[in-house]
Amino acid sequence: MPKNDQLLKAVALVFILSLIVSVLMLCSPHTELEGIEEGTRAGVPGTLVGADITTDKTWLISGSPYLITTNVTVRSGVTLQIDPGVEVLFEYGTSFTIAGRLRAHGQLFNPIVFEPFDDPAPRDWIGLRFLESSWDCTLNWTTIRFADGAVNCTYNTSPMLNNCTIDTSHFYGIYCGPYSDPVIRNCNIETAFWSGIICDNRSDPVISNNIIDTCQYGVVCYSPAKVTNNTIHKCWVAVLCWGDATVDNNTISNFCTDGIQAFHSDPVIKYNYIDGCMGNGTRFTFSNATVLNNSFRSNKVGMDISYEAKGVLANMQGNLVNGIDVKDLFYIDEHDIVIEGLTMRSGWSYYKGYLTAQGSVTLFDCSNVTFKDCTIANSMNSIYAANSTLCLYNTTLENAEQSELFLMMNSQAKSYNESVDVSEVTIKDPDCLFTSYDDIRVTVLDHDLVPIEGATVVVKEDLIELHNITTDSEGMTPNLVVKDRAVSSSGIIPSPLTVVVYAEGYNFGDNPREDVYAAETEAVEFVDLGDIWAPTVTEVNIEHGDKTVEIERVVTVTFSEEMNQTVTENAFVISGDITGTFSWSGFNLTFTPSQGFEYQTYYTVTIGETASDVAGNTLEAPYVFSFTTIPEPKTASLVLIAVAVVAVVAVMGVGSWLVLKRFK
Repeated sequence: MPKNDQLLKAVALVFILSLIVSVLMLCSPHTELEGIEEGTRAGVPGTLVGADITTDKTWLISGSPYLITTNVTVRSGVTLQIDPGVEVLFEYGTSFTIAGRLRAHGQLFNPIVFEPFDDPAPRDWIGLRFLESSWDCTLNWTTIRFADGAVNCTYNTSPMLNNCTIDTSHFYGIYCGPYSDPVIRNCNIETAFWSGIICDNRSDPVISNNIIDTCQYGVVCYSPAKVTNNTIHKCWVAVLCWGDATVDNNTISNFCTDGIQAFHSDPVIKYNYIDGCMGNGTRFTFSNATVLNNSFRSNKVGMDISYEAKGVLANMQGNLVNGIDVKDLFYIDEHDIVIEGLTMRSGWSYYKGYLTAQGSVTLFDCSNVTFKDCTIANSMNSIYAANSTLCLYNTTLENAEQSELFLMMNSQAKSYNESVDVSEVTIKDPDCLFTSYDDIRVTVLDHDLVPIEGATVVVKEDLIELHNITTDSEGMTPNLVVKDRAVSSSGIIPSPLTVVVYAEGYNFGDNPREDVYAAETEAVEFVDLGDIWAPTVTEVNIEHGDKTVEIERVVTVTFSEEMNQTVTENAFVISGDITGTFSWSGFNLTFTPSQGFEYQTYYTVTIGETASDVAGNTLEAPYVFSFTTIPEPKTASLVLIAVAVVAVVAVMGVGSWLVLKRFK
């Protein structure tokens, strides 16, 4: 082969190999290209970034958008500066890590934008990640959209974010990792499906003058973060403190569920304005937070201070819920006090919502607290008691969403004069008890409704005698305090009473009166039924079976009570067709025969069962007795009488003659 031909073939081979190498270099992921080459983003202008940034760079508006096709890192010691208006677009699942320095300075009307390449949705890309080696990083007027976590400040980092917009993050808007202390100011964080800002328990960020909107949690503080002058809307919890953060001068409003929650932490919460939360303005659990000069209005509940967090009350000052100082709503370790004439209506004249999640009045560790003539209305619970004892007299509890009285932890309560509706009592623990007392008055009247003075009235509960008292001149007892029913963990336990009246000579229907309930019966009245007893024959003047009755005797019958004379006389029958007259003396009926009785005659006297007393009560059965008169005396013949007379005269004549002869 000629040398020229060989030379031409060699040149052609070298050209082909060079072309192949050039193409491979163009396609290499470690090559930064100006423009879009065929096979990448055809027809879309911009700069393809497919490798780490290893030298100082400035991304100019002329090269925008910058297309991130893989995970890209700004290497340690390297500075990347991004000019205003630049768009940085990310392929699905890619991230941007700063191990060096990032200077992203946009402008108010010309921000820098980080977002997915197309069809944006949450989690389309990972987000910005700052490593410990990063330094002097700032983001001003920067918009970050649709990341899994928009800004991740990892271990010991301190970027500054100012006037940034973070929109629609899946997990968080900004994460402050261990020992990081970023400054986050004047940012707008919207729609983070978990939290707008998360502060690790060893972080110390400054979070101020931001607007946080539509997140599950606005700010989650596991650390002593400084959360000041922020505006937080539409979050499930605006600020959640698991650490001793300072939450100062924030505005929380517009449909947050809870404003500030402190769990197992002692944050400082001061000068915040919390309005319109659909749950609690603040909520404390196992917390001794310092709470100063906060204002709560028109939340469903102003404050939720659990028993375990009662220590927070010692650290409170100047907090107003619906215009009422919170410390006026709680009593801790108070004993033998009287709360009289209190009126508490939850401030509803001007605001909406309840004062606390406990009650308009809450007792912690109190004993012998007495409420008199109070009115407590528009409450979650009217009165909430934990480990406390209390009494209520003439008190009105009304319009409570949960209960009029809430008892927990060995609390005991007594209510008088229907101060508490037993169906509106909540018993939280088995060792709690509520007892309702009321007054009853007993009136005792005779058959003509005339008061009976001196009647004995006995009131019993089961076998226990509660009252033993006599009626006054009006036939009445004083008001008698009795137990109506109790409420325990077993439910409502009624206390039926038994009322008995003792008054000699009277008969009261339904006596004793059983199953009396004080809440249903203010007055118990006993009225004498009058004379309902059948009269009886108590005595007769002739013994039954007597056979020595003189014919001149009268028959006298004694009854047990005053009788209807006419009816009783008509019921009087004596055998032998004896007629006579009747006379009465008190309860005694006397029958006098017109002609006397016959000698040696058997008589039967019957008082028929129609005989009645003046009340119309008849004998239960006829009363019958019998007697026999004496025999007629025996008579001598007239001849014998004449002979006797003559003999007597003759004897007397002879005697007289002898006497005269002797004295001659």
